[in-house]
Amino acid sequence: GSELVSPADLLRACELWERLGLPLSLQTLGGVPTVCAARFSAEDMERQLVDMVESLGDGAQGLSAEDAAVVLACPPAVTLE
Repeated sequence: GSELVSPADLLRACELWERLGLPLSLQTLGGVPTVCAARFSAEDMERQLVDMVESLGDGAQGLSAEDAAVVLACPPAVTLE
């Protein structure tokens, strides 16, 4: 037989990761629970994005979510937050 895992069970399991010393964490980004590497810091990512934009110079077109995602090694949806 097969058993299904409920969303509530999965959420409870994700909440245990930090206590178990696993390299994952559950964080809320844009109101959505998101699985991240334990070393992930939204504040660090924001600082890196500001530094990247400031380094572009006056004539630059800007920084796309895709460009930021490549540099930060994360999904574009996260860089949009």
